[in-house]
Order: sequence, then structure tokens, then C-alpha cells
Amino acid sequence: DKKSPFLTILAFEKVYKEYQDIKLKMCGDGPLLESCKILVKALKIKHAVEFLGSQPHDIIVKLMSESRAFVQHSVQPSHGDSEGTPVAVLEACYSGLPVIATRHAGIKDIVMDKKTGFLVDEFDINGMADYMKLVLTDLDKAREIGSNAHMHIAKNYSMDKSINNLDKIISNVLNNAHNINNL
Repeated sequence: DKKSPFLTILAFEKVYKEYQDIKLKMCGDGPLLESCKILVKALKIKHAVEFLGSQPHDIIVKLMSESRAFVQHSVQPSHGDSEGTPVAVLEACYSGLPVIATRHAGIKDIVMDKKTGFLVDEFDINGMADYMKLVLTDLDKAREIGSNAHMHIAKNYSMDKSINNLDKIISNVLNNAHNINNL
């Protein structure tokens, strides 16, 4: 529910009305897949949306290299679940793709609005469609945002950076434990 693929489809359909040579490729499966397929049929955009199912990492990397943008419309459902730090968004940014996503949980910690991607409020289908149109029609802007995204992730989310941060946390815990034991 929190990934709300049907909202991504609704935003895409708005863009498709103006640009009929575009395609939406959706990876993954789960309990909402059949509902999404039904929605695509009802909107009469079945020929423009591909449901690829769950894919191995190498295929995801290939798909990202062939794409203009990565789109994810995450929301907080009524039961309160939300994203952490979505790996797919990190990977898309690192791949140099502009990310179009919602101001939702950990996404807004990764994507810097209008610098490394574009953020819209949850349920803002029109805003998401507008940013899809922007990256579709302004290739230079899409490349600039994608390049910024890659540099941001490489600088701030590298394995070395993560290990150093974890090392600092462990050192602080050990130092605090040592100080408590010496009281």
C-alpha cells in the first residue's frame, strides 16, 4: 500500500494523454499488481504500461540505464506504515536518474527537491505528472538533475561513509559504556 503504484499509473496516464510515445515500466509484484493491471486496462493505456514483475538486480540496473526518470508515489496508508530509506530510490539516484517521488518518510532525506530530483506531496498526482512532463521535454534539465543525484549519493551514501558512521556510533556506545563502568 505504501508504494501506491496505482497513483503512479494515474499520474502517468495524465502525461500519456499528451505524449503517446512514452512507456511506463513497473517492476515488482504483490497484492496490488492485479488491481494495477485492471486500472491500466480501464484507462486504455495497456499498450503503454509494462508490468515486468520481480526482477533481479542486473535487470533493474539495465532498466535504469535505459530510462529517463524513476517515479515512485509513496504514501502513508491508514494503518500508518511508511517507507524507511528506499533502496530503489538510492539506486535510481546513483544511476543518474532524476527521481520523481513524494515527500514521504525517508525519501525526502535522499532527494533534494529540484536539485537531485523532484518531490510532490502525497496524493499530488497532477504535480507528479507535471514533473514527468518536465523530464520528458527538457533533456538538459533531466541530465542535470540526474548528475546531481549521482554525485549526492556517491558523496553521502557510499559504503565507506556508512562504515565510518557505524564505526563512530559503535565507538560512542563503547566509550559511554566504559565511562558508566568507571563511575
